[in-house]
Amino acid sequence: MLSLRSEHLQIICSMDKLSLLSCNVQGLGGQTFPRFKGLLRADLDKANFGAIDMLLLQEHHMSADKLQSYGSILPGRWIHFWVPTIGPNSRQAGLCMAIKEQWACIIVSTGTILNKRVQFLILQIGPQKTGIINLYASNSPSERASFWISLSEYAGLADSWLVGGDFNMIEEASYRRGGSINTITGREARAWDSFCFSFGLLDLWNIHSFS
Repeated sequence: MLSLRSEHLQIICSMDKLSLLSCNVQGLGGQTFPRFKGLLRADLDKANFGAIDMLLLQEHHMSADKLQSYGSILPGRWIHFWVPTIGPNSRQAGLCMAIKEQWACIIVSTGTILNKRVQFLILQIGPQKTGIINLYASNSPSERASFWISLSEYAGLADSWLVGGDFNMIEEASYRRGGSINTITGREARAWDSFCFSFGLLDLWNIHSFS
């Protein structure tokens, strides 16, 4: 299962439903964005997504020091897996996966790979291990091509995958909604196809039954 562009995703687990939301928050706290946690909560409430069990966030723009005292993103009991900003000028602008505490019993492992541009969570759902990836890809097509190739090597960590995040590209120009076109071509397109094949991914936007 895959989301390339959808921001509200769901995994159906036996009789239970694990509801996910992926969002580039473009700042979530600290001196530069002091009110953004409250704004995020208000936006989620206004959007009426319903119960959310897991958040995939990109570009929170907070250092490790800031994160130590940040607290929970949303009200309630959550487990947070933070990746702080790193590199010159915070080139990697920070990731976060947050999951409600009630789901902790199915977490098998967590980690970060590829210079902390990717974080993953492996869940034991029935007999299978399901991996969830949260990523923030480069704006450079050549860097992204190498990124997709390298990420393909990790497909064996789980039996099935859901991939979300900020891909910083689109497959076709017709998919664009504002901003630069940034359509993949050439080497990156081939690397992207190989990545999708390795992980056995489908684009949820192209599945008619998805809502």
